[in-house]
Amino acid sequence: MNHRTVARRLARVEPAGKNEHGAPVYLLVDAVRPILKIEDDRAPAADLNAERTRLTKAQADKAELELALRRGELLPAEDVVAGWEAAIVRFRSLMMAMPTSLADELSGLNVEATRIILSDRIREALEELANTEVASDEDDLDEETTSSG
Repeated sequence: MNHRTVARRLARVEPAGKNEHGAPVYLLVDAVRPILKIEDDRAPAADLNAERTRLTKAQADKAELELALRRGELLPAEDVVAGWEAAIVRFRSLMMAMPTSLADELSGLNVEATRIILSDRIREALEELANTEVASDEDDLDEETTSSG
């Protein structure tokens, strides 16, 4: 390490004063870390403010999510996954049943009529999939209460 490297690293350090020749002098405790490129484990005030800001934002985000959940604007991930799994199983069963359910209906029809019927049945299955609603556990409890009461 030469004197230019040391000078460059000390450029960000506040001198403690000047010597008799007017050159800056540094306290050892202030100069060692920058010269040796040792990370400072003391958090500067700017970093502390940034961390406070980050914490405040995280707390606000959490409060918004909790409010949206109470309003019913969010569903628990498990409910969504379970709902979509059920919808996909239902869609798969509709698609797999088509050859059996349509075999008699399609026999003897021309190509155009067969295409129209197949298109209609596939569209119906896709519409059922698209119209699937995911119910939360609370909705399930409400339905059970109203249907049993």
